[in-house]
Amino acid sequence: MSRACVISKGPAVLRRLIKPALVVLAALITAAVLLGAAAWVLLPPQQARGCTLCHPGAANLPLPEELTHAGLRASAAAAHPYLLLGAEDEAAAWLYTALLPRRAASRSGSAGKALYRAKCAACHGTDGAGQPGRYPPLLGSEWLLPAPPPHAAAPDGASRLPEILADGLTGPISVRSVPYDSTMLPPRITDPATVRLLIDYLRREFLR
Repeated sequence: MSRACVISKGPAVLRRLIKPALVVLAALITAAVLLGAAAWVLLPPQQARGCTLCHPGAANLPLPEELTHAGLRASAAAAHPYLLLGAEDEAAAWLYTALLPRRAASRSGSAGKALYRAKCAACHGTDGAGQPGRYPPLLGSEWLLPAPPPHAAAPDGASRLPEILADGLTGPISVRSVPYDSTMLPPRITDPATVRLLIDYLRREFLR
């Protein structure tokens, strides 16, 4: 056999060897993908995390009245009967962890609103608009800022809100460049947790 003949047959031999190798490699990759997908669908931890495919964040999930693990487990099992291998437990745990901060925020918001209406709304209004010439607005007030301007700040530059909630305030003062000269009776709110609850509500509701 001539040298030219051997050289011409070389590429054909390589093609015959490479083609089966590529087929085997493609089969292995396909099998790995299928096994990974099956594990993701069937195994509880991965399936629970799969909730994010349809529910990208806790903000998109309805907030149940009773946020309990048992209630969430029952809801997950009822809404998704295809959950396998006890994945409803994993889904309930995931939901509980995701929704708990929202439940806390919802409850604190409700408590802050109730506190505001009991202690502040009579003068400042339920909408925070105040009463022209008498009681300043809270809506957009610089006094609510965590770092208020000098005329609304304590000597150290901190917010005066804790002091005002405890002892009230006597004018003259300026709010949104409008002068006020009246007396705010002491709300006598001194418990740190209650003060923080009300201040958080004021800032969330009126600093827009």
